[in-house]
Amino acid sequence: MNNSTPTVPLRAGCSKTDLARAYFPNTPNDETARRNLSRWIRMNPEIVERLAAAGYRTRQHIFTPQQLRIIYDVLGEPGE
Repeated sequence: MNNSTPTVPLRAGCSKTDLARAYFPNTPNDETARRNLSRWIRMNPEIVERLAAAGYRTRQHIFTPQQLRIIYDVLGEPGE
């Protein structure tokens, strides 16, 4: 991960939709982007384990700053 400012800032209240659209800007709609992000998360055991330790639940709509850092650490920032 580089030291530049992330596309989606590490702030409280980042929605799954905002993050999904940042990773998948060319998807036709928000639901498809969210499904793609959820699939990436499910398919990566490291993210699943680290997010669970950070209190993440699959039905959660908002990522905490700690959860965003985990995603960026493993997947890289959107657009990288």
